[in-house]
Amino acid sequence: MILLMVPGATHAYLTTSQTAVPYGNDKILFTVSYKFGFLNRDVYMPISAVRGLDTNDKSGNLGYGVVVDGVIDVKIGSTTALVLSSAEIKDGRYYLPRGKNGTFTLVAIMDNKPAQNAKNLSLLVTSLPFTMVEKGKNYEAQLNPSELQYYVTPKVK
Repeated sequence: MILLMVPGATHAYLTTSQTAVPYGNDKILFTVSYKFGFLNRDVYMPISAVRGLDTNDKSGNLGYGVVVDGVIDVKIGSTTALVLSSAEIKDGRYYLPRGKNGTFTLVAIMDNKPAQNAKNLSLLVTSLPFTMVEKGKNYEAQLNPSELQYYVTPKVK
């Protein structure tokens, strides 16, 4: 794993907003927005999001989990998720050339049938891999758990 102590990083990674909004009788919309980019490296970011991936997953997908009373619960409800961005798509991933920042939003919809106690639910990003490219060489990296702790929605109100 590569640590992200990169000189010249411009907002290398920063979560900017999170939401958890119930709608209908048993649906919840979760969003986690973040900025990414480097001054001196191209970067590839995931488009697909998969529930239940841990921090060390090597699939290249963003991982997330539904948190119930502070514990990730893989059994409650079902979810569908995707990362949205206006960044260019290249080789099946979002692409940012060096010197450019991009904004990304994980959008997850949870079907909470039968309705569980939605007031204790939040969503946490558990894996955020990316590939940096410098001088034609790829460097696989990911955010670590201490960085990902901020990529969490508030509890559903």
